[in-house]
Amino acid sequence: MLLKTHFRAGNYSLGLINPRSFARDNYITFPVRNQKISSSGDYEQFYTLDGVRYCHIISPATGKPVQTGIMSVTIIGGGAAEADALTTAIMCMGKERAIKFIAEKLTDRIAVFAVE
Repeated sequence: MLLKTHFRAGNYSLGLINPRSFARDNYITFPVRNQKISSSGDYEQFYTLDGVRYCHIISPATGKPVQTGIMSVTIIGGGAAEADALTTAIMCMGKERAIKFIAEKLTDRIAVFAVE
């Protein structure tokens, strides 16, 4: 997604929803202008089998749906296609590896992720 300047307000108010909220409440909201944004998560496209939640993102290591505890990832900044690839990759990493990757490699972007 690309958010340019809002014709009246200047910034857009970007709200990220709580991935486990039935009411789809935001857990963070902040102003965004002239940025490319991508989000990946396990909360829109998933299925439940025998009480276990499986999302549509497939781990390249196992060939199975990811179950890393990361519920959603949003990247703001950089290129749109790159942000899309990064959000999917971070979904596969797990919390500790994702924190390290973001701190070392994504210093010029905003990265937000929610974990179980």
